[in-house]
Amino acid sequence: MSDQTDFDEFSAFARDGVVELEPAYSRPDDREKRYVQHRIAARSDRIWELIGRDAVIYVCGDASTLAPAVEQAFMDIYRGKNGGGDAKDWLASMKADKRYLVDIWPKN
Repeated sequence: MSDQTDFDEFSAFARDGVVELEPAYSRPDDREKRYVQHRIAARSDRIWELIGRDAVIYVCGDASTLAPAVEQAFMDIYRGKNGGGDAKDWLASMKADKRYLVDIWPKN
């Protein structure tokens, strides 16, 4: 499948209310540059609400910069909503429960 086909499929799921998409483009052609971790921070209340409703999080991107930054963004949400706490343990439990899934690859 092409990237556009994948996006079209996710867009259809979003229209059906199955998923919520937060597109982020770090290398936009004519769009504003938006990193994933910034989108997560901007939507932290909605994301936390969805996590509370047993949402499954899928993260796709490069392993060297995107993956750690996104993990940090989710741990920041956890700390902000829980007044601290062990965010690493929380994220590990999300992964163990298959509610935080990643598809990451080395940066070229």
